[in-house]
Parts: sequence; structure tokens; C-alpha cells
Amino acid sequence: MLRRISSFLCLGLFLTTSAWAQLASQTALVGTVTDSGNLVVPGAQVSAVNVGTKDTYEATTNSDGYYNIQFVRAGTYEITISLSGFQTFKATGVEVGNNQVVRTNASTTSGSNCTPANLRSSARAASWERALR
Repeated sequence: MLRRISSFLCLGLFLTTSAWAQLASQTALVGTVTDSGNLVVPGAQVSAVNVGTKDTYEATTNSDGYYNIQFVRAGTYEITISLSGFQTFKATGVEVGNNQVVRTNASTTSGSNCTPANLRSSARAASWERALR
């Protein structure tokens, strides 16, 4: 009897963990950073702060100017993108719901003027399947 109870508890724990992992793996902030000439900007620092919880997530754009921040909590985010020699980009009000991949692309200009370019987010939520295509 004890063995049977232990088996059910282990199975329940496994199923709960699997369900949580699936939920978390489908929530992300993604985007591409380009300059005023529409060329990609690799090496830019991306910081996403959850306005409600103050959780901070960071990433760096790859050689294609793309960033991907996985496992974010649902909520409203402020995204800041910076790189020496480029204008700092800031998007506010980026809404992330459960099971959403939200794209926020950034366009920045080169130069020594590093005043933030503040934008109210026009981020788009996409289903996980559409984001992978």
C-alpha cells in the first residue's frame, strides 16, 4: 500500500513539474535591433525590467542583431537597449501574458548623442508556433 501511494505521489510531482516547464518555456521577449540604415546591431545590451515585480532579465544581441529572453514572468515590462556609440532605445508598457512570445524590435541611430529614444511599446504578442517560423 505504501509503495502504491509513493508511486502516485511521484507521478503527480512529475506531471506538475512537466506542466510548469511547458508554461515557462513558452513565455519570452524577442526582437531585432537595427540602426537607421536598417543594418543589424550585434552586441547591444538588452535589459527587460518587470514594472510590477522589478525582476530584471538581460541579454545581448547576436550577430544577426537578434535577442531572445526566455522564461519571463507575465506582466508589464520596460525594455532598454544600449550600445556604446548608439542612441539608447527604451520601450515602456510592453505587455507579456502567459504563453506569449512578445516581439519588440528597436531602431537606433549611431552617434555620440546618447539620449534615450523613449517609445510607448508597439510590441506584438505572437503564439509560440508563429515565433519559431
